[in-house]
Amino acid sequence: MSYVLGQMKDMDRTGIQRRSVGKRALRVNALVTLTGTFLAGGMAISWAAASPGTLSSIGDSQSPPPQDEVETAEAALETAFAAAGIYVDRKASAVAFPVSAEVRSEYLEYVLVNPHGAIHESLLVTPVGAQVLGAAFLSIGTEAGKNVEYVPKDPPPTPEEARAGARTHDTIPPSGKPLYLYVAWRESAGVPNPVTGEFPGETLHFHRLEDLIVDLERDRTLRRHGWVWLGSRMLPPAKDGLPERFAADVTGNLACVSFFPQGDTLLTPALPECESQTSWVANRWLLPAPGAPMLLMGSTEQLAAVPESFELAVPLIPPGDADPRPASGTGEEGD
Repeated sequence: MSYVLGQMKDMDRTGIQRRSVGKRALRVNALVTLTGTFLAGGMAISWAAASPGTLSSIGDSQSPPPQDEVETAEAALETAFAAAGIYVDRKASAVAFPVSAEVRSEYLEYVLVNPHGAIHESLLVTPVGAQVLGAAFLSIGTEAGKNVEYVPKDPPPTPEEARAGARTHDTIPPSGKPLYLYVAWRESAGVPNPVTGEFPGETLHFHRLEDLIVDLERDRTLRRHGWVWLGSRMLPPAKDGLPERFAADVTGNLACVSFFPQGDTLLTPALPECESQTSWVANRWLLPAPGAPMLLMGSTEQLAAVPESFELAVPLIPPGDADPRPASGTGEEGD
């Protein structure tokens, strides 16, 4: 699977894909290839076994497969994704999957990790693996962008200027086709029945992901913007003989809020201020308690509401977890 994800990301940059007819054929053929790989590998999804020539031949194809084959591929993919906890709405060009709240009172460098990732500095955590999540985003036409670049100043500052704080590099933020991220959950609403303790109704929370992150330098939430899909990268074979590995799987870090030039994550922010690694904390006045279940959605289009196909997947947070008492301070527990 890792090999295929890497090859599909590379194809986003080919001249063939820039031609509209070829681009459409590429996406449809890639969809069928994704399905075939899922069905061949089961939920273990060993994509590394896929033929290296498969995707290169897709890149050369200008003719999509028959419509019935496409429909079968879409249905099989959605079934496989659902088994992994992922929902796909192609009409809304959106993907949704379960997450839970994690860090509330520490500085953030990530917004999404797996349990073996940098969980101590991430806003959210998900059990969904990086490779299957990457496949889901690729299936809705997500295109790889360009990661942050640090360009040395020419001419460089003098040693005296550098000691005085002059920058030695210019930062070029990530760029590419935007992805918009949203988080949703439901809470009990109204006054509970004094006898049964039951609440009379529910309320839906639907927020841009940026609204859940506080920018300490600017005294506001993170500015809303389109995030950039990087798709992670392949790590070279290890000295112990292990084959190439998918970096996001190895690190467990799926989306950052601070720039990392290595490009190991699937997603990165695109704002210049995200160069900072000490500006970001959770908006704990809005977030539920750590461990509370939520639904994270990503779409190539801006959403006005939770897509209808995702509504039943939005979890209800128990009353005790929905209204925690915020800690004082801004950056560390117990400040």
